[in-house]
Amino acid sequence: MIRRTTLSIVFGLLLTAQALAANIYVSASGTGVLCTSWLTACTTLATGASTAAAGDNIFVDSTQNESQASAMTVAFTGTAASPNLVYCVNAAGSVPPVSADLRTTCALATTGAAARTRAKRNIFCIVMSFPESRNVIAMECSPA
Repeated sequence: MIRRTTLSIVFGLLLTAQALAANIYVSASGTGVLCTSWLTACTTLATGASTAAAGDNIFVDSTQNESQASAMTVAFTGTAASPNLVYCVNAAGSVPPVSADLRTTCALATTGAAARTRAKRNIFCIVMSFPESRNVIAMECSPA
């Protein structure tokens, strides 16, 4: 219970600090047009990252599971003072998402033997899985 409460407090503080930030949504079932709602969500994290401005929140649908065999670069627009915050959330939950909507099931991976997934610029991820295995290289997910 203490862990969940702490996560809720941290999530609340981060969203409060980001109150003026735009919310960008990423879901494979989105239209990819505006990325400002689940209906118009960007279909990939790379598109969501390039759509976001420094300091924007990026909410990724908990069913999002991106994988490709070639190298992948996700270029965030965040800065050290205003990083992009990336959350894995239940798209069927609140809009904008709240701490009860946090999930750990989003995934982004490259599967090729020499492929790498790279995050560029400042990003802070909360509860997003970047799996590592023999041929899957995790994306680093922390402030640059």
